[in-house]
Amino acid sequence: SVNTTPIKAAIEDQLRRLEESLLASLRKSSQKRLSEIDSFVLRAANVVERQPATLEELGEMNKQLDEIKAKLPEISSMMEEQEGLTKLIRSVGGSASNVLAITADYSITKSRWDHLQDAMASHSKQMTGSVAKLRSNVESMVNKFLRDVERYTKSWNMHRPKDVSNYKSRSEFMEKVVVPGRDRATEFEELRNAAKD
Repeated sequence: SVNTTPIKAAIEDQLRRLEESLLASLRKSSQKRLSEIDSFVLRAANVVERQPATLEELGEMNKQLDEIKAKLPEISSMMEEQEGLTKLIRSVGGSASNVLAITADYSITKSRWDHLQDAMASHSKQMTGSVAKLRSNVESMVNKFLRDVERYTKSWNMHRPKDVSNYKSRSEFMEKVVVPGRDRATEFEELRNAAKD
């Protein structure tokens, strides 16, 4: 009679090791995918939850949002794959602590993903409010600038030299026209700089 117990034990040991290595591979793949999804979700949430204060920030934010929206289907597909992978790991088992860790990591990532989806949905409403606020700020700055220009124009028209022959001497001309003119030139430069802003 032939004893098959050692062969059976060797095969069972090899199957156990194969199962452990497959499970370890699944866990590693799961952790890598979760890390990738988490990284995207955290970066996207940072962009979505930021409130732009200037038109430049709004433009940059819109550019980043376009990039996020372009990558959203890929990440959504990864989330679906991760859900299936998590179920597979749970069903195959292995050491309970490893299964619980993967499940907990998935739950946290899923929660962040759902929060991002909600934030993206409400983002357009927030942006409408931010754009209205920025538009109001810009209109206010433009109106202030126009008032300053009008005030400067009135002042210049009132004080500009009308006829050089009215002055008795060069020093009187300098005193009445040139010195105040320097102040007006400084004021004009300030207006020019304000126009650039």
